[in-house]
Amino acid sequence: MEEAFYLCYTLKCLKIVGEDECTKNEEELWNYMKSKIETFPTFFKAYSHLRTRNWVVRPGSQYGVDFVAYRHHPALVHSEYAVLVLSEDDDNANGRLRVWSDFHCTLRLCGSVAKTLLTLCIGKNGAGDVFPSCLERYSVEERTITRWSAEQSREGKTIVENGTA
Repeated sequence: MEEAFYLCYTLKCLKIVGEDECTKNEEELWNYMKSKIETFPTFFKAYSHLRTRNWVVRPGSQYGVDFVAYRHHPALVHSEYAVLVLSEDDDNANGRLRVWSDFHCTLRLCGSVAKTLLTLCIGKNGAGDVFPSCLERYSVEERTITRWSAEQSREGKTIVENGTA
């Protein structure tokens, strides 16, 4: 749904026709998307944030995340980022990363499939979500999260058999 709205609203290269055979304007389409997915404004802001930075964005449900981001077409490369969308305004109501074990599991999964976990924290900054123009006031904070490994962080040290370097 984010891609369809992005093509209509941002790129203006797609028209969507409703069941009544009439082309939907931006406001009608916005209201329809919000009626289907309550968190649509937040997810769309995250999606468009990545797209405007030239990432190819695809659904990430197979990795337990919201999106995956590719530097080039998915047929050419593997995705570099597993993306979680978090809203500063919902007190993490979606329940993700609320406890350490959830966070750790997500991070381990990303590591096992060679992806960096990217969280996009969306702040509404007091803006509502009545019209698509509210997105201009939303802020996006990017955080990349990687798992620290002592083995990979050693600089030129070798371990000898008795356990000292």
